[in-house]
Amino acid sequence: MQVVPTNKPLGAEIRGIKISSDLSEQELAGIRQALDDHSVVFFRDQELDEATHVAFSKRLGSLRVPRLNSKALVPGWPDLTVLSNIIENGEPIGLLEAGQYWHSDNCFKQVPNSYALLYAQEIPQQHGKMLGGTMFASALHAYETLDGEMRQRIAGRKSRNNFQNPFRRKALSADAAKIYWEEKQEPDSVHPIVRTHPRTGRKGLYVNETYTVGVDAMEQAQSREIIDFLCNHITRPEAIYTHEWHVGDFLIWDDCASQHNAIADYQLPLRRKLRRTTVQGTTPF
Repeated sequence: MQVVPTNKPLGAEIRGIKISSDLSEQELAGIRQALDDHSVVFFRDQELDEATHVAFSKRLGSLRVPRLNSKALVPGWPDLTVLSNIIENGEPIGLLEAGQYWHSDNCFKQVPNSYALLYAQEIPQQHGKMLGGTMFASALHAYETLDGEMRQRIAGRKSRNNFQNPFRRKALSADAAKIYWEEKQEPDSVHPIVRTHPRTGRKGLYVNETYTVGVDAMEQAQSREIIDFLCNHITRPEAIYTHEWHVGDFLIWDDCASQHNAIADYQLPLRRKLRRTTVQGTTPF
């Protein structure tokens, strides 16, 4: 197994591995270590059926069963979500507009995700260029490069997060919003602004422009100033790794340590389809 880092604060390609449910414990430990070191890892040219995708994911932890409209799930596989812009018989076959904003998955829940695992089945391209990439930003690097004054301002503070954040930068379309019907019932979650990674102990910023409403127990104007500053700091262009998807890519990201944003630079008839599992996380501290 060979781990090849990107030239960004996060991201690495793992070579020499074919994903299967019977990888050795040594190989699995190597993948976990690469995730701890780089927050985002990917494997090229994989051939994953549904059973292999689910079985491998379970080796990283307990899977979270998505609380989504069943139209967004792989038939017969309640653990597998489809992310796609494809419409069949007038209905979407998966999550429309999925992740097209900076966020950390399920941070609006009391117990968020730890990992997400995506497998690329169809990727749009035009004039020889791959479209529909995904940007990743390191929450760990963001905290480690934060100035001392801001660290003091946010020390011990918590943020409030909500699925229907009224300050959200990008609203879902009506068709896309229907898929998320159960998520709308989630109450606010309150989490530390500076989160400790449960495996490595590293500190990272745990706020994002999509779901973070503001600093808990702080006046609104000051709260927005801090959250906007932190979100802009996390997603500085020089700190972003952009993954160019190819069919057969299998990518894992650590939601404790990163944020992501899917690039919406394509539309039908260009098709994009990925399959996802998510691993249950722990209560942030």
